[in-house]
Amino acid sequence: MPTTASRARALLTAAVLVLALAACGDDATADTDAVAEVPADTDAVAEVPADTLIEGLGRSILITLDGAQDWELDGDRLVVTMEGTSADNPSACLIVNGSRDGLGAPVSVSLEFDDTTVDCR
Repeated sequence: MPTTASRARALLTAAVLVLALAACGDDATADTDAVAEVPADTDAVAEVPADTLIEGLGRSILITLDGAQDWELDGDRLVVTMEGTSADNPSACLIVNGSRDGLGAPVSVSLEFDDTTVDCR
């Protein structure tokens, strides 16, 4: 049974997809009823494959987190190679946890700094 958060995420995803598709059309021939055609059952949208979510999480961390160099999946843990020391980036786990929770990625994340490994929980 999908949670309220996953349903909200699915509805948001569906709305973004519909708006993106509507923006691609020619204004003169645009179907103004396209927004009304969003299916009521969003379970299919909510069932994004785990590997897609993990790939998205890895990419978003590389883009948003200063010092992130690379990432790899080690079992059910995403390991991010970081530049510098953990003291250089004290808010790194806040950023990582926000990205992970926002995407709903089913993994834990560890940040490997030069001086230590930090598990973001």
